[in-house]
Amino acid sequence: MLIPDVAVTNADGSVTPARGSETGYNQFAGFYLNGEYWYSPTGEKADAIKAPPGFIRGTTNSALELNTDSVGRVFVTIKTGPRAGETYLSKVAGTTFEGGGAFSLEAPVRDDSGALVSGNPMVYTVENPGISMAQLSPKDVSIQQRKIINMTSALSEGNEVLPIIGDAIGPLNTVKSWTSNIVGAVAPDSWAGMVEFAKAPRGRQRMNLFARKLSQGLALSERYAVAEQNLIRQMADDPEGFWKNPNMSEVKFTEMMRTLQNELSFSRGILADSANIPQIRTLPTGTANDPIMFSAPGQFEALAISAANAGGSEKLKGTYIRMSGDEARARGISVGANQPYIDLQVGVDINF
Repeated sequence: MLIPDVAVTNADGSVTPARGSETGYNQFAGFYLNGEYWYSPTGEKADAIKAPPGFIRGTTNSALELNTDSVGRVFVTIKTGPRAGETYLSKVAGTTFEGGGAFSLEAPVRDDSGALVSGNPMVYTVENPGISMAQLSPKDVSIQQRKIINMTSALSEGNEVLPIIGDAIGPLNTVKSWTSNIVGAVAPDSWAGMVEFAKAPRGRQRMNLFARKLSQGLALSERYAVAEQNLIRQMADDPEGFWKNPNMSEVKFTEMMRTLQNELSFSRGILADSANIPQIRTLPTGTANDPIMFSAPGQFEALAISAANAGGSEKLKGTYIRMSGDEARARGISVGANQPYIDLQVGVDINF
């Protein structure tokens, strides 16, 4: 008898955890007693347990057929009983696709008052598009697997090289800090510092490797316009020139890092059949033309985190925050009766 591979309660009350069967079933001795089916983990009738819903009469060889495709997916077809002909994806051979992993995006956790307890306030979730991993073609699975490998490699290289650059990029010494801080305010010369580092003999080889890794990670992305695609091609063909390209900037570099993290998270979510997949929003630069929106999800919290991580609000002086008229009035800030919004400057109109 084949029993679904789930945790079960034994006759003595103890619990046997799931065994991790390749097929999703475990084979046991089975019995038909008093009009019901029973199975025994020991083979003895004295230890028999009532068979749960979903059991299959027969042995693994007689009742199930296993097939492994070119990308390692193990499909099981039931050959007997009322479910005969049903095929399902059991596992991916040698691989476990779960939430998390290197460079995973952590959704915010809040207490009952709505205050941030942990996680990134700029992270949100999107629903799975509704195509299960079992429905993907081997080619599509292979593409997602390659994305995960290339993007993780690119982000890992970034995390290794950014701290080496030194004082020029200040606290922007991890990939996460580029996508979770008010970049221009935290380290205003950060991009210039990266360009200078790429020019020096010590940095040229390392930054060229970083550019090639970025190119490999971004090449499979479908989120870029023609101009960005040209920059990505330049990374592979002329990595040294990429860092000097006048069309590059800290804003575009930040967007590349954000896209890498989002694409990595999405590919993992697709292969794990996650119901909700974390993504990270774009964070404004905090300039007069691109202010932090006070009421936008996570933005003001991210500003406060930037202030703390960058060594205080001194770093953020001059950053613009936009409040609606109602938000400002609720906080005792004077605005005109019909004024739709007000822009406040850190260090001038507001402090942390």
